[in-house]
Amino acid sequence: MNISIVSAKYVAPLKVELHFNDDTVKTIGVGAFIRKHPHPQYNSYLNESKFKKFKIEFGNIVWGKN
Repeated sequence: MNISIVSAKYVAPLKVELHFNDDTVKTIGVGAFIRKHPHPQYNSYLNESKFKKFKIEFGNIVWGKN
């Protein structure tokens, strides 16, 4: 079975609760990653309103166009 994300919801600043197709639920915080890898492409997601604009595509959580 290929594990994929079926849904996600914002739960706190820079944290998302992910629901997988195997009924696993995990809360993931990406703040440490973004701060550790400074890059304009990532830094813009420190803005909470922009961070909240994620979507699920083909079993992955994505932000923005790329």
